[in-house]
Amino acid sequence: MLGLMQSQQLLISSLIEFAERHHGEGEVVSRRVEGDIHRTTYKDVARRARQVANALDGLKLAFSDRVATLAWNGYRHLELYFGVSGTGRVLHTLNPRLHPDQITWIANHAELSPGVQVKRAPSIGGTMMSTRRRSASAERA
Repeated sequence: MLGLMQSQQLLISSLIEFAERHHGEGEVVSRRVEGDIHRTTYKDVARRARQVANALDGLKLAFSDRVATLAWNGYRHLELYFGVSGTGRVLHTLNPRLHPDQITWIANHAELSPGVQVKRAPSIGGTMMSTRRRSASAERA
């Protein structure tokens, strides 16, 4: 990697690894939908993001497969962000404040409808929808 400005690639997974290594006990504070304040650390966020990544691997989702989330912006969504995007999959966030028709339109526009799998993920307190990218031959059919 001679001549480059840095010795490693810029990857999303590098961000959480850095935070875990250098700021592991640093606090991540967010307000939950239930109204209370939730406190965790970057070390715990990294651990739970790896659990999300392993769960997606268990579902046999490939690199660049799309994963849509319907979750509030908080610590759980942070874990999803690193667990999905950090493994080379595409995270498509859906806003729970939108009308169901709008969420449907957005999901359809993102081509999530064909073969959507809706998975309840109780350990992360959210729902994930995923689909495999359609191959060129499937799109011609």
